[in-house]
Amino acid sequence: MSKILTPTSESEQPVTSNTLKKGKTQPSCMELVIKHIRSRPYTSALLVKDINLYGSAAVSRCLKKLKDEGLIDRIWDQRKMCFVYYNQKL
Repeated sequence: MSKILTPTSESEQPVTSNTLKKGKTQPSCMELVIKHIRSRPYTSALLVKDINLYGSAAVSRCLKKLKDEGLIDRIWDQRKMCFVYYNQKL
């Protein structure tokens, strides 16, 4: 039985344009995509809408890179996303 992890600390919360207004530097598109899909399953269109910092082309490139590496697929697999998240230097 797989357990879906939820973000517990502030650093694991999805970053949106509202949280960036506090004077933080803008994170990379890949970092935002990973943090968002780690919290719950997303479609590409929902990611673009929720992130609201990068366009659909940038988000699609990130998703394609993750899919090409075999780290995401159509089926939600929390273990794979944890592997991605902890091996990226975010």
